[in-house]
Amino acid sequence: MPPGEMYIRSLFKSMSHMLSIGYGCNTPNIAEDMWATVFVLFCGCLVFALFLSQMISLIDQMNMGEKIFKRKASPIN
Repeated sequence: MPPGEMYIRSLFKSMSHMLSIGYGCNTPNIAEDMWATVFVLFCGCLVFALFLSQMISLIDQMNMGEKIFKRKASPIN
């Protein structure tokens, strides 16, 4: 097995296990399918991370008025 194919197989296996997908009986068999699957996995991780960061930012901004009020209302030392 050539080193490039071994690399893509190990990359595919590590990403699928890291993302808890596992791929039981329908694993890609050729290198092109593995590259496409790894690319889609990476895009999915990126979209999920961006979505999560936007939700955290939105939740943080919901309390912005309260934070400004507390900052202005607190006594100066």
